[in-house]
Amino acid sequence: MTDREISQYVYHFNTKVAEILGKSPMNISVELSKAVRTAGTCYKTSSTSRNAVIRISRVLAGVRSIEETKNTIVHELCHAYNEKGDCHGAGWKQVAQKVGSALGYNITRTYRLSNEQRQDLTSKVQVTKKPIGIIEVPEIGYRKYIYKKCRGYHDEYKGWFFRKDGQRYNIVFTKLS
Repeated sequence: MTDREISQYVYHFNTKVAEILGKSPMNISVELSKAVRTAGTCYKTSSTSRNAVIRISRVLAGVRSIEETKNTIVHELCHAYNEKGDCHGAGWKQVAQKVGSALGYNITRTYRLSNEQRQDLTSKVQVTKKPIGIIEVPEIGYRKYIYKKCRGYHDEYKGWFFRKDGQRYNIVFTKLS
């Protein structure tokens, strides 16, 4: 999907979402990013403002289908129109359900890439950073590389756990040099 198409869809769906919710359209600015982990984000200038910035990943829009990118745009518009500002809480879910039903989208918190999309992304993006640590849960074969010092890194994730299917597993952290 081209940059122009992304902007056109944001403005198109902004009008549609406003109509569905019975509100006047918000002032939405569109930004494009190089993100590979986040398909989109929404920033409101303040909780009472009718202005928002929607940032869509140019990289992921080039790998994912047009419908998947449209779904991301609608997802981010739901954040913009969510007056409670509760991220993915009850207020956002209510807006997402109403808008998704009207537009025929299943709006969820996350996205998934198919194996083909993952390979396409890998061929387009050069990973230059080396991991600085690994988080593992050996009992279930979970492993995630850490690329930057973030929350939990300095205390080596002591006391942190991973929950799956109601089971709680301790995290094993290994620093890489």
